[in-house]
Amino acid sequence: MYTEFAAALCWFIVGSMLFFGAIVAPVVFTTLEPDDAGRFLRTLFPRLYLFCGVVTAMPAVLLAMDQDVYPAAALAVVSILFFVARGPLTQSINNARDAELIGEPGAKKRFDRLHKLSTRIFGLQFLVILGIALMWGPLN
Repeated sequence: MYTEFAAALCWFIVGSMLFFGAIVAPVVFTTLEPDDAGRFLRTLFPRLYLFCGVVTAMPAVLLAMDQDVYPAAALAVVSILFFVARGPLTQSINNARDAELIGEPGAKKRFDRLHKLSTRIFGLQFLVILGIALMWGPLN
């Protein structure tokens, strides 16, 4: 009963994530000075993760109500990962970047590793949400 609405929400999240990765991020790095880009992204990322986490929880609940347990559980995990990315992961990335800027040994390597982890998590989240949208949506 709620499956199509849940799939529509998944498509909405996929579009939002794609817009961010394909439009927002490249524009930020090509139009803003590095300090301004950093401040902008430090403001944007927590809001992006909050938005995606809340919106991803909605189809998880809807699919659970329809007793589609596996996609509901997958979306719940994805939603939780958005909140992990918003909190401890983003804070660790910011700390590593700040340490890199003051010249702390090993900070660049730590920043690069954490940033790569965050982009991989984001990509995995994107693929899970896309897969659910494709499998449970009106195109099914």
